Amino acid sequence: MILRRTGVWLWVLLLALAAFADEADDLLAAAVKQYQAGNATQAIETLEGARQKSPNHKGVLQWLGFLYLRVGRAADAVPVLEQLVQLAPNDAQAHNNLGNAYLHTGQPDKALAEYRTVLKLKPDFADAHYNLANILMKQGKLNEAIVAFQTAARLSPQDAYTWNNLGVALMQANRPKEAVEAYRKAAALEPRNAQMWTNLGLALHAVGNLRDAEAAFVKALTIDARFFSAVLGLAQTYASQGQDAKAIQLFQRAASMQPDSFVAHYNLGVLYARANNSAEAEKAFRRALELQPNHHDTLMALASLYQKDKRLPEAENAYRALVEAYPKDTEGWWQIGGVLVLQNKNDEAVQAWEKLLALAPQHLRGRIALANLLYRLNRDSEAEEHYKLALKQDPRNVEALNGLGLVCDRQGRLEEAETYLKQAIAVNPNYAYAHNNLGVVYEKMGKKNEAIECYRRALRINPNYTDARNNLQRFTRSTTP
Repeated sequence: MILRRTGVWLWVLLLALAAFADEADDLLAAAVKQYQAGNATQAIETLEGARQKSPNHKGVLQWLGFLYLRVGRAADAVPVLEQLVQLAPNDAQAHNNLGNAYLHTGQPDKALAEYRTVLKLKPDFADAHYNLANILMKQGKLNEAIVAFQTAARLSPQDAYTWNNLGVALMQANRPKEAVEAYRKAAALEPRNAQMWTNLGLALHAVGNLRDAEAAFVKALTIDARFFSAVLGLAQTYASQGQDAKAIQLFQRAASMQPDSFVAHYNLGVLYARANNSAEAEKAFRRALELQPNHHDTLMALASLYQKDKRLPEAENAYRALVEAYPKDTEGWWQIGGVLVLQNKNDEAVQAWEKLLALAPQHLRGRIALANLLYRLNRDSEAEEHYKLALKQDPRNVEALNGLGLVCDRQGRLEEAETYLKQAIAVNPNYAYAHNNLGVVYEKMGKKNEAIECYRRALRINPNYTDARNNLQRFTRSTTP
């Protein structure tokens, strides 16, 4: 998480009060005393009066712009500071403050230009490097942002916020090892800042240092027991360590702290599913979907939960919701086909897998499954086409070779069937199905001894292979004199 320094990043103009000569100077001196006494609003009123008397008084403009920013009135600061930089174009601090005013009024491009001007005037201005880096990071220019943060950290090594935001940029750039070091420095400089310890924990978790990540999250929660990000981080760390009971307890705590936390409910669903607590998992996933109705992983997890529990109509509906939200999701179409087959909705399964292959022609599992289903539906020509397409993709695919053997067998093309089945066995000598199917082909070809040997080989590979056992028993009975 990006952190900001307390208040606005502004210089405080030190004025030699005794040097004031005219009335505007007197009002400026009074305003400074009012501000130092804690009355910024009154100081602003005084400065506005001074500005009326001396519109181009740089000291008045400097302080007025500063105070407007200080009290959160950035829109009022903009014209004041724009006037100031026209009067003092080489004043780096004035440009920096104008950049801050632009930033706080939603004008990041103008802010960026001001910070770049500052650095041309004063290359060692740490705050300008820091402010520039924050904008670059928001714009996704991470490499430039990292360089700017590193420069700011070199110029101001005791600034915890610079180290923290350098860590944020490094994490976004997928450089977690470097982020760990930046966050360590930030936390050492601000040891009572729960966010910095939490950020350190997240980076440590990302590099797989779960023990130190746990310690960082615990430290954050020692500082602030209700620091939500630390609760989530510690829960995720426990889950990664396989301490699911602790993780569930913390995710429950997170969900009670923020009932609308999608992350808490989703992770509860994952952990409950892992613990085979389907009822609680379903409840958590459904709540997560209320918060993010079309979240891909939640839809997939809920559908998988139903499928595992053999709640097939509900699994089908969940997968259909998934592909409705994500029409090009190949895994969704693959799973729908499987669920439909289990419900004997074979024609719909064919359509689902055809959709899958239209999206992903190289999905080999899908093509083999479709070919097998078409064979079962006696749609031999279509099955043969898909088996051959599978072999173009993988010439040694035993399922495709075996399937082609079955198609040719049923069509009476016994020599072709023999060839395909022998090829399957050559690829995988322990593929029992091909041995059994070759036995059937040999039986039809009148090659009794070869058929018996094929059935026996199938049974040696898989003693529980019922079809092979029945074929052998039937064949031996029929050949007994």
